[in-house]
Amino acid sequence: MARARTERETDIDVVFELENVSVAFDDGDTVVLDDVDFSVRRGETLGVVGESGSGKSMFASSLLDAVVDPGRTTGKVTYYPKDDDPMVITEMSDDELRDVRWENITFVVQAAQSAFNPTMSIKNHFIETFNAHDVPKREGLERAVEVMQDLYLNPKQVMQSYPHELSGGMKQRALIALSLVLDPEVLILDEPTASLDLLMQRAIISLLEEIKEKYELTMVFVTHNLNLISVIADRLGVMYAFEFVELGPTREVLTNATHPYTRALLNSVPNLSGDITDMAGIPGQAPNPKDIPSGCRYHPRCPVGDRTCETTIPTFDSDGSDHAAACHYPERSRSQVPLNFGLGDQ
Repeated sequence: MARARTERETDIDVVFELENVSVAFDDGDTVVLDDVDFSVRRGETLGVVGESGSGKSMFASSLLDAVVDPGRTTGKVTYYPKDDDPMVITEMSDDELRDVRWENITFVVQAAQSAFNPTMSIKNHFIETFNAHDVPKREGLERAVEVMQDLYLNPKQVMQSYPHELSGGMKQRALIALSLVLDPEVLILDEPTASLDLLMQRAIISLLEEIKEKYELTMVFVTHNLNLISVIADRLGVMYAFEFVELGPTREVLTNATHPYTRALLNSVPNLSGDITDMAGIPGQAPNPKDIPSGCRYHPRCPVGDRTCETTIPTFDSDGSDHAAACHYPERSRSQVPLNFGLGDQ
């Protein structure tokens, strides 16, 4: 198992630390997040990318021990509040987790429509949240109005509306407002723009940048959209076959990726500065969670792999820098997998 570095023993301020964290179904036979060691830094926007089924959403859910039944999270997830004692999320009771969720850490799901009760007005969703967390209704609604205005929503109009009466972009912003109304420290977003058109995607990204600064948030942003994440993320984590294979500052990963999978992934997406004829799909298929390859998990699809890759798990090597990848042959990867992804005018 390739391991990303843990950072609690350094001077880096960490808000989440994962140690040997796995998520499995079918009594452990189906592993969808495998023995992950990872740290999320306070105040950063961490982007997490990878193909569908790579484990991105399971990683995000594990931060709150929120994997749905019959999935099970094992290992240790520790949350370090800014002004309180550390909390071991994976050892907390349901009641304890209920307090942490929304008040400290909130989760914005992919489809806003599914997050709302269609029989309740938006205002009643806020009131229900205030009641669950013992927040006075008047005080809470005043806060809700402020957050909605920051998200360029008309509070009077939105509060009295039912979910189906709002556009997709308005629903997504209303959900973000609901997630911020208790002033959390961490915002976890799982494909928050996936169901929106391109213009609204860009608008949501711009709004997230604004509220991150105003509310001093740490954000974990899970997405398949590399063009969007290149705008907002400070660091980028690339997942393949239920583990991280590359991690580093976003621009460094996008322009100087060292893992062949990251380079292939970048070459498979359209971007404004590149030639569409340079796009190329990734040959082969991602592994079945019940049949994970030995050695480097990418070796069956890798153009630079050899017998070592088939038999030996690569270390997560950083060479002393903040950019690390789990690959036996990073230089061979750079030379044999040309990188066509461009950052445009960013």
